[in-house]
Amino acid sequence: MGGTLRLIKPCSLREKLPAGRGLQDHLVVSGVWLTGESALLTKMTAQNMELYQRDGGGPYSTNGAEGGAFVRTRDGLDAPDVQCIFAPLALLPELIGPLPGPGYTLSAYILKPTSRGSVTLRTPLPHSKPRILHNYLATEDDRRSMIGAFQSRWRSTASQRSRPCALRRCSS
Repeated sequence: MGGTLRLIKPCSLREKLPAGRGLQDHLVVSGVWLTGESALLTKMTAQNMELYQRDGGGPYSTNGAEGGAFVRTRDGLDAPDVQCIFAPLALLPELIGPLPGPGYTLSAYILKPTSRGSVTLRTPLPHSKPRILHNYLATEDDRRSMIGAFQSRWRSTASQRSRPCALRRCSS
């Protein structure tokens, strides 16, 4: 080759393969509550940074997901269908931008989604963006699981123990 660029001639499509079908992705749905006080942010001090640097422990060692649960959202399931995650931070969607204030985030996702999407080509040009159809919540099972996850999360935030903290729910 010697550093020269060899061009590949375009070829015609000889066989239509099922490539790109059956895309399976885990939709994450989150609720954010502002509390007026922080369970984690106020712990980010110089002293705790020293603790992390010295021992690898303390608040700076968090990955953000401080609690979690595998939940069966309805009777008759052999195993949990949803995972719920608790973060002691008010996180924005896509984790973009500053935190909206002190609070917490509850997220849920379906462990084994039955909905399927696809990734297909828009054009025969190799640099054009693909067409992605996620098709989230297309099946009744997925919709029932996500609704069940929300019902269990909202019940937990409405409990007497968390009520003094849950002052205002953010839109997410």
